[in-house]
Amino acid sequence: NYEYLNAVFVKDNKFVVGVNQLLLGLPGSFQHFRAKLFEVDTSGNVLWTWVDDNSNFRQGGVAGLNATPDGGWVYCGLYSDTLYFGNYYNRPFVTKLDSSLNHLWSKVIGYPDIDYNSFSDLVIDNDGNYIAAGQYRTGSPDFPATQSAIAAIVTKITPSGEILWTNIAKAFEDSPDNYLRMFTYNVNLLSSGNIIIGGFLYRGLPQYEQNEGWLAKLSPDGAVLDEPDPDCGLVSVHGLPFEQRGIVVYPNPVEKYLHLELPARLYCQALMVYNQMGQVVAQQAVDRASDSIIFDASGLHKGIYFYRLACINGRALGGKFQKL
Repeated sequence: NYEYLNAVFVKDNKFVVGVNQLLLGLPGSFQHFRAKLFEVDTSGNVLWTWVDDNSNFRQGGVAGLNATPDGGWVYCGLYSDTLYFGNYYNRPFVTKLDSSLNHLWSKVIGYPDIDYNSFSDLVIDNDGNYIAAGQYRTGSPDFPATQSAIAAIVTKITPSGEILWTNIAKAFEDSPDNYLRMFTYNVNLLSSGNIIIGGFLYRGLPQYEQNEGWLAKLSPDGAVLDEPDPDCGLVSVHGLPFEQRGIVVYPNPVEKYLHLELPARLYCQALMVYNQMGQVVAQQAVDRASDSIIFDASGLHKGIYFYRLACINGRALGGKFQKL
């Protein structure tokens, strides 16, 4: 058996800790998850312990925790409700407790999927609504026409358990050749009422894997705000501008062939071109030993495009050009 201490909330100079219990070898199953809360004082003494033994909701572990204005608690995490060939398929959930730790309601969201579907953090807005954020796999029953990817999920729920909205957003650069995992670990509120979510992004570029931190801002009704430059999408950290790296791009504007001259030992492996909507319109492999790239832009429509290089000795670097 395992206990993962995932959340802590400070209240009245005491600490309430949220736990994801992993229980092994229970009759009729291999394992399941269970929620646990306990409170300790500043000397480390345990004041009380509560475990969710609700027979209708035994398989959900705590990942995010918050105290409610009415003296109760609300927590979120993963709900593991489906066992198939030894694998557990999870869904994100939110649970509300009253001030006496009685179970009031639970909301389990979406379809079950192995490993990833889970809420990671939760906050309460000025109206008392609960905003939970985490990760969710697209390209399955809810999104059959999309390429499978781990996307950010944000849900707002009223104190009575009514789901107001759910937003699931993928970073723009997802494509069949770029398996995207957009892990979400934190959610916070701004004084304006807007929502900030963040985490890290893992993606497999051609012959190259990369991790980056990312942030996104949402309105109180869940819409993504301040759409970022297509050069970085939802990713908040990217490489230095080409001019600082000594890369020369010409001619710009271009009619047919775009030339990119690279400094020594940059070792790039892939070039990707995006339109102003952030959609991939072209990509080509690059000889990592080469110090120049020639891209045929003749097939592009007139307009502004953004390009990105995946390089071993640096991040995925980007810039823009104009097609005549």
